[in-house]
Amino acid sequence: MLQQRKLIVPFSSNKQLGLILEVIFEHNDRIRNPHKYATQYVRYGLHEEYKRIEPSADLTSAELVSFWKHEGLAGGEVSACHGPVFGRGITCIATGDHDAVNRTFEFLQWHLLRKLPDVYFDGVPAITAYVCDELVHDCLHASFKVVADERIHTPAVVPTTVDQLVRGCCYSTRTVTGNPEFRALMMELEPGQTRNQKMNLNAKITPYLSHYHDVYDGWMVAGVQFANEARHEAEAYAAILLGQRNSPPPMAALASPDH
Repeated sequence: MLQQRKLIVPFSSNKQLGLILEVIFEHNDRIRNPHKYATQYVRYGLHEEYKRIEPSADLTSAELVSFWKHEGLAGGEVSACHGPVFGRGITCIATGDHDAVNRTFEFLQWHLLRKLPDVYFDGVPAITAYVCDELVHDCLHASFKVVADERIHTPAVVPTTVDQLVRGCCYSTRTVTGNPEFRALMMELEPGQTRNQKMNLNAKITPYLSHYHDVYDGWMVAGVQFANEARHEAEAYAAILLGQRNSPPPMAALASPDH
């Protein structure tokens, strides 16, 4: 059953907003033009299994909003990124079935974390997608600004060549290490000062450093995965889908690589 779910991403600067809009644009473009991108498999640690992230619920009706609660707390960039009831935010409507909406949240979580790796509050990543439920909605000012549709949408282009249909497969791993600069900072607190207070006063010194490792391995054609060495078979299958060949589709090698 189709549903509409409003989500919100908090931000505190125009630079952050620009990066968030890039993520939303890519999300929607991957739905309309998947041939432009590698198929993504991600994991949040070396010992986790890879999971494919593929956006499915179109994001529409983007609006810039602000919150009337807690606006004076902490000040500066920090308060705006504390959570979904601080500072400013951008809202969107995700339309799709339950699984599609969940896949959209998974996509946004990964890409916002990667696009904005250095924004923390109270030791946790500050910019991610939240459900804009009734409690959050009650904290919004009545005024808002509509985001131009071209900032988050692009026309669909039908692939017409084999190269457009044959997509690479990208396996991405995120690892996190402690920041030595942050550790040194936390060694000395002022009298009466808490760790959270000092952390938020030095928000540009993040507690963790994120590292990403990408490996391209294999090919995807219309949902059928081929091994890296089977590029020729992938191209033959793409040609069949384009009506350029009449032979039956080749056998696909579906073994998951170990990266």
